Amino acid sequence: MKRSRSILLDLLPVVAVIVSSVPFIILGFPDGHDSIFGLVRVAEFKSSLVNGQLPPYWGNNLYGGYGSPIFLFYAPLYLFVSAICSVLAGSIADGMILAVIIFSLVAVFGAKLMLQEALGEHTFDTRAASRVAAYFFILNPYLLGDIFLRNAFSEYAALCISPSAVYGLLSIRHRPLVGGLILATSLALIILAHNITALVITPLTLATAFVLYPLPGSQSSWRMVISNIGLGLGLAAFFWIPAIYYVPLVRSDLLVAGFGDFHKNFQSLGYFFGHYEFFSTGLLTPLVIMFVACSLLFARKKTELPSRNLLVFAFACSLLFLFLQTRASAWVWATVPYMPYFQFPWRMMGPLALVTSILAGLSFAHLCRGKPRKIIVFRELLFLLLCVLDAIPHLNAARPLPNQILGELSFILNPENIKNFALSATYSDEYLPRFADPNGWRSERPKVGPIIRAIPPVEVKVVEDTGTKVILETNTEIPARLQLGRWFFPGWTCTLNGEVHELQSTSIGSLELSVPASLNRIVLELRPPLLRRMTLWVSLVSLGGWFVMLLLTLRKKNMGSGL
Repeated sequence: MKRSRSILLDLLPVVAVIVSSVPFIILGFPDGHDSIFGLVRVAEFKSSLVNGQLPPYWGNNLYGGYGSPIFLFYAPLYLFVSAICSVLAGSIADGMILAVIIFSLVAVFGAKLMLQEALGEHTFDTRAASRVAAYFFILNPYLLGDIFLRNAFSEYAALCISPSAVYGLLSIRHRPLVGGLILATSLALIILAHNITALVITPLTLATAFVLYPLPGSQSSWRMVISNIGLGLGLAAFFWIPAIYYVPLVRSDLLVAGFGDFHKNFQSLGYFFGHYEFFSTGLLTPLVIMFVACSLLFARKKTELPSRNLLVFAFACSLLFLFLQTRASAWVWATVPYMPYFQFPWRMMGPLALVTSILAGLSFAHLCRGKPRKIIVFRELLFLLLCVLDAIPHLNAARPLPNQILGELSFILNPENIKNFALSATYSDEYLPRFADPNGWRSERPKVGPIIRAIPPVEVKVVEDTGTKVILETNTEIPARLQLGRWFFPGWTCTLNGEVHELQSTSIGSLELSVPASLNRIVLELRPPLLRRMTLWVSLVSLGGWFVMLLLTLRKKNMGSGL
């Protein structure tokens, strides 16, 4: 009987995931700030995979077929999982929903394991506390706003993985290889899910290590921490290094101008808590923070609070993330590199959800230490109910896609129609090549395949046109110039009759080449930029190191079980 009750209690985090997914069940795909853009991104990513880009780097059909290097900069993990899930679910929209649910499950089990490892003991009350952290995290109104009000699925995915990174860090003290492997994997996945969120979670993880493994005396733990953070960076190197290096080649300045200028996006304190705005983080968060403040202030003994050092650190981080959302922190945003790319200071609500879930779990463990099981179960169920009530306003604010769009979605997201309808994958032109005319492509549309015009007019046969590969044949008695509906960008190569041929740029920033008078076969290919190809090898080598660690871990486990 006790075992069956324990199993039912352990399933409660899954119930929390179901609650967090109710709008999906009732409404289907939500109509949020980024709904159509997000759908187009996944459709383009899937199209790029089908066309042989692994990993994708170019959106073939964006800008009316001129393309975009968006996938050099836009984190690929959620897009990849959604593309795979769309095959299983039968549509892009349902695949994206399935991907969100998968990441939600990762979040609750990661949060649960994180608190169990933080508390150390595996008793009835600590298991309950670990589930409380999972409820608090997955039903946090800010995370729900990410899904249903903003459609910020990539940020959501990164936040869902973040408890696993802390769990890996905590595990290093007792199981160095296992903890290191989880830490490296989690950090790599966070970077690949949302590079902006990774800019907070990575230093947060490193700072947590200083609390868990104080120097001197923890040199062996620090070797594991540093080496596995390095391994995580190596695993994701194919994405983050080119994304930083090639930023000057696109219009990244648009990300931090206008509505994306952080100076314009500080909010008043009144909107932080409650449910007034899509970024508000509910009422439980301030209550947990205040409870921890009182506990730290009035605890009679330092040993009275479980994992006190971690509790104090998480509490300090919660205050820091709140401070970074106030105008008083403007100097930090202006000084720290890459901070302006967050655009919206309220994005710190995501990391705040992580550290306050730790506070919630540790506080619950403190309240329930030594209490009878019935009281612990009652308090846990009450806390779950409070989390659900705190989540309802944001869940209730979700809206479905309009019927006219929903009915045409499969037609709209067809790659050819994305090109023909000139659909965009982002709000502005931030991933447009810097020297491309943002309006020129609208008037200079290709007439035959990728050909805008031939000067003078000549006979051109389109043998192949797949976005990143174009094969043309010309038969002309006079030299000519061909202008193509493809942006001039590093990685394009051209051969004419098997010989390397020079490519030029038109006045609007598209490809142009000259052809001699004769029968010609022209092959144009867009390969990933050189640094992407080089860092892909770095990631593959890192993956080899990851497998070696995995084999060592399994071998040690088998040896231990054999003993």
